[in-house]
Amino acid sequence: MNASVNAPDSVGTDLIIVGGGLWGGLLAYRLAKFHPEVRFQILEQSESLGGNHTWSFHEKDLNQEDSQWILPLVTRSWQSHEVRFPRYTRTLQNAYHSITSERFREVLMPVLGKSLRLNTAVSQLTSHQVTLQDGTHLKAQVVLDARGEKYNDPRGEKSNGARSGSEQLCYQKFVGLDIRTRAPHGLTQPVLMDATCEQLEGYRFFYLLPWTDDTLLIEDTRYSDHAELNVAAMTREVDNYARKQGWEIAKVLRTEVGVLPIPLQKREKPEKRESSTKKTSEHPSAALGFGTRAGICHETSGYSLPMAAQFSRRVAQALSGCKKGPTAADMEAVTAAVLQDLIRLHSKSAGFYHLLNRMIFRAAEPDRRYRILEYFYRLPEATIQRFYSRRFDWLDKIKIFSGAPPPVPIARAMECFFK
Repeated sequence: MNASVNAPDSVGTDLIIVGGGLWGGLLAYRLAKFHPEVRFQILEQSESLGGNHTWSFHEKDLNQEDSQWILPLVTRSWQSHEVRFPRYTRTLQNAYHSITSERFREVLMPVLGKSLRLNTAVSQLTSHQVTLQDGTHLKAQVVLDARGEKYNDPRGEKSNGARSGSEQLCYQKFVGLDIRTRAPHGLTQPVLMDATCEQLEGYRFFYLLPWTDDTLLIEDTRYSDHAELNVAAMTREVDNYARKQGWEIAKVLRTEVGVLPIPLQKREKPEKRESSTKKTSEHPSAALGFGTRAGICHETSGYSLPMAAQFSRRVAQALSGCKKGPTAADMEAVTAAVLQDLIRLHSKSAGFYHLLNRMIFRAAEPDRRYRILEYFYRLPEATIQRFYSRRFDWLDKIKIFSGAPPPVPIARAMECFFK
């Protein structure tokens, strides 16, 4: 039987959101807060909303509108952060924020209330109906698919058949441990990249978030040609790293694993969606996929929270403009329009990030890939900020590719430019 949080009947439901992760959760939260007239359900297959994640962002990744409603979800904020490379260490003054799944649930679940259904596994969905694994059919005027990135599988299995290490995709994979140390660890700011470690599988670094004086997240992150993830081996590497820093682990509080696709080329565009009202019952249209399922995330860093925040806010704002209150047709049209606009804006700058990804994965030898990031983090702080916030201008691009000497062989770099 499907457990739920006060699960409602689906009769009379305007909207069903499938997937209670970052994108689905934030959209549901905005609808519940600003459009209580919309009757919706959000279905999550696991036992908890938001899964087991840490979502982080730089303060300047968000505009003022999104900062106002996202910052209350933040678990911990820091006014600066650090990077470490073999040739230098640098502190950057851009504030950095992190949201844990636990905090995500604390804020969202009281607001979502009866609209949330947990332990609800889905086997099939169309634009108007969701079929659960137990055979139950749930109907709604609109169904949205927020089940996350199709490539994101910690075991390295990719539902769309993409080959590990293909010409189109490489991967960012990680194993992180939230730990409690026996004595204060001494970190006062995040270390976004400690690349002074052995370079395994390509560009590798440790990512550190100090939650309290004696708790922190240590994450072994690798930009790899393949998606296979050896959790046990990488867990041992985290243990070894902690020991080298002089930290004795008193307790492991949580383990987080993940594999994110890093695209080297432009992906196929999602098919332009025809209104479901034009489809017949014999040929129902697919549910509209959004979020990382639609390929919307930072191509190099993998960050997606800024885009998720923007999407949810814009949908809620557009629905507020409906004269007689949002109808089912409004929900479908508004969501599709906002998604298409985000994809369009995203695509305008995607080519530059794909080129940078090819430089990292194809121009440099695996054990020298760190040199590209080592060069990048010497750039002016404003340029680095615009890189993460996707507000790059042509001068920034020139700065990135005009290093002397270049951090990769020139011949290989030129191949990346013309692929």
